[in-house]
Amino acid sequence: MTPNKRAAEPEDLRRSTRIKTNAQVSAQSSPDVNEPSLPADAGLANDRHFEEQYAMLADDESDEDVQPTRTGIGLGPDKDLSAQFFAEDRNPFANASFPNTTGQLSHEEMMIAMLLQDDDDAALVQGDENALFVQDDDDASVIQDDGDGDIQPLLSGIEFGSDMNLSGQAIPPAKPAAASELVGEAPGWGEDRTGIADTYAWFKIPQGGTYTSKGFFFGLLLGKNGGPRCYVDNDTIITRVGGGKNEYDKGVSRQTKDQTLEDSEVYSLFNSKANKVAIGVIIDRDNQNLTPPRTFLHKFSIMAEYRIVEAWREKLNGCKSFRMRLERVDLTVKPWFALKSSPDPKLLAQRNIQPNYQRCGACGVESFQVYALAWICLQHDCDKFWTLPDGSEPPVNMEFCKYFLSWRQPFDPEIQMKYSLIPSWPYNLTISDHPLAQHVKANWKPGIVCKVCKRAVSRCYWDGWRCKSTKTGEDYEGDCPGNFQFLVKMSELPLRAAITEQELAPVRRPVLFQDYTPLRKISIYDRHLRRPTWINDQACSPYRMVVYNLPGAGVVIRFVSNSEINGQPNGPGELYKQLQRDSDRLNLQRYPLDKAIAKGTLTSEFAANFGMPYDFSVKVPSTPFRDAPEPLRFILGRLKWATEQVYATYPNVGELAYLPNEVLLLAYIEGMAINYHDDGEETLGSNITSLSLGSKGDFSLRIKDKYFRGFTEGKGGKKLVLHPDDDPVLEGCANYEWRKELRDRYVNGEMGLDHYYETWLTKYQQSPIVATHKQVIIKFELHHGDMMSMQGAGIQKYYDHGATLDTKEHGPKLRFAITARHVLLTDENKDDWHMGLYDSTLVPEYDGK
Repeated sequence: MTPNKRAAEPEDLRRSTRIKTNAQVSAQSSPDVNEPSLPADAGLANDRHFEEQYAMLADDESDEDVQPTRTGIGLGPDKDLSAQFFAEDRNPFANASFPNTTGQLSHEEMMIAMLLQDDDDAALVQGDENALFVQDDDDASVIQDDGDGDIQPLLSGIEFGSDMNLSGQAIPPAKPAAASELVGEAPGWGEDRTGIADTYAWFKIPQGGTYTSKGFFFGLLLGKNGGPRCYVDNDTIITRVGGGKNEYDKGVSRQTKDQTLEDSEVYSLFNSKANKVAIGVIIDRDNQNLTPPRTFLHKFSIMAEYRIVEAWREKLNGCKSFRMRLERVDLTVKPWFALKSSPDPKLLAQRNIQPNYQRCGACGVESFQVYALAWICLQHDCDKFWTLPDGSEPPVNMEFCKYFLSWRQPFDPEIQMKYSLIPSWPYNLTISDHPLAQHVKANWKPGIVCKVCKRAVSRCYWDGWRCKSTKTGEDYEGDCPGNFQFLVKMSELPLRAAITEQELAPVRRPVLFQDYTPLRKISIYDRHLRRPTWINDQACSPYRMVVYNLPGAGVVIRFVSNSEINGQPNGPGELYKQLQRDSDRLNLQRYPLDKAIAKGTLTSEFAANFGMPYDFSVKVPSTPFRDAPEPLRFILGRLKWATEQVYATYPNVGELAYLPNEVLLLAYIEGMAINYHDDGEETLGSNITSLSLGSKGDFSLRIKDKYFRGFTEGKGGKKLVLHPDDDPVLEGCANYEWRKELRDRYVNGEMGLDHYYETWLTKYQQSPIVATHKQVIIKFELHHGDMMSMQGAGIQKYYDHGATLDTKEHGPKLRFAITARHVLLTDENKDDWHMGLYDSTLVPEYDGK
């Protein structure tokens, strides 16, 4: 233990003013003979005020032999044990008779009994000849008498209030209190993590239990079970600090490594404490640590603002971990989640109970007593860290010291949250006053708190927020009363605002050729990028046709637009305007993802589907083409033309020339993107063609992980090499040269399958480690009026693609991406065939001009 090592820790951990010098430690080991000696039993904590209490008891002439029992019961600096506690008229036990007593309790016995008496008129009742019982309506606690005159309290279940359970674990037999028994209702709630993350700026994460940002701790979610030694009551929360754990055993989290002060959750916690930043806390309806148990109406409920009181190290699963104690900021009122039957809050002067402190004889650092079993050194670099007095390690489950639980802080007006516990946005704004601001992330991403039912409502609709929630529980069931909604009229974003280039479209857009060698050094991130294999200005003039050939998979073709095309009647310029004007008929919405890790996760973009229903990771209702708005039908004509050009140019790529019978419209505002995915559903044809309108987008394509590396991972990280017939060995994949050589030898019959696998693994172990598969193969910009087509089923099988809005320049952005596919017609979807039918009278033919 070096001074430098300890000095690096926060003041809260090292408590430098309480570190004894060597002389002091030595003096402690040899107490003054004139001082009353304390028993050596360190199994129970020594209170820092105990010496004063002992001195007062030792001077009592009625019992000269009274010795302190080191019960760990601390009264706090303001307690007075004189006549106030032991006068006959104030002591209900003065004339009580008990077995093994002389007719009256000793002063020490009376002190223990008085301190253990519950506010709810706990009664001291007679037990067997060797025990005294302190009993209240909720629990019974035993004070053992071992016959030597030193009464040792067993702090199991001893309570200061009717809602305190020292164990930190829910009591299984106890029936949870009904929601109707609570003081009030949650000021905010949600049934999924997405709504909570969208709405509350202090908890903007759809997964995980702690929200930190830029070095500060802002929010906490109390999940179903915080694990061992967690505790929640009306005022206090004790739980572990997040981090330092991995997923294990069917999703149950278990800590697998030590936490340090460098961990983001830990240093953020201490930063917030030092800067007096309060945090918001959310509780899961299924939380098992709440004492006493109670029932909440909703899956996630906003509890209150909490201050960070203390943080310390412990051990969990053999790893060092941090645990924290939180306390409600406002202790003057009952929280909404308190039971109506719970006592009213006491004045601070009436609850000024302090925790017990003891100084470690090994490291000289003083720390508070957390658990009733014994005082434990919490200095992580001490030899006695997390060790009981007998040298053993504490058990996993321990009961909390009641003085540590009852400890309360004086009110500090400087302790405040960075963000409002319950946001007032957007009710305090008039978005229509700033029409261009409607198309920025700050105005579409946040959710709102419903004014009627208090639910966290994500923005699912193009024109605003609608609370279609069902409020479950005892009160009532059904939609939000009044179907609350907060709507905004999305003003038209001019093309001039959506496009940042000086000219809205170029006369002729230049594109790099494959054999072009740039003078500058190629970035490591662009090293695997493909250049176009062919550029043709005549085949589809006035479009520039740019082709990327992907051997063994298919082709990607760009139709690069220009000012001539964009300015035509019913061209990209007019279509961009018309889609905004017909937005009410488009029914654009954000829909929940089917296979999201976090329930309720919404698509980033707004979507609407037309023609044949298209089943993918999101269920989007479809509108028949005959009912589609006019601009959508003009767009379908363009996409049909582009598909025909691809089939005409590459007749041998793809199975059959299927024309589109389905169109998916996606609308992107600043901050939206569609992550990497494929369109390889078995129900689709081999061609996918899209049109881009408005702000610039970035398209990218990369090899899927298993085809990039050539294997998948089984249990224990075992490499499961792909069968050579299933591994196309694509250009740009890892270890391309020797993988292609091995595959060619296998295909030519030069080696058997077992020899192939053995040689493959040997070669892999000898090759440099490949850091990532996320190397982009093709990347290009999609400008206003451009179309793009992917032809060939192999592209969807072997590659993923994604699209994002240009992030280089901030400001209002709006991009429409309209993609056409062919949904294969089967007996199963026969009833939907009519939705994808159209002819030239419904969908005008496009001539490519």
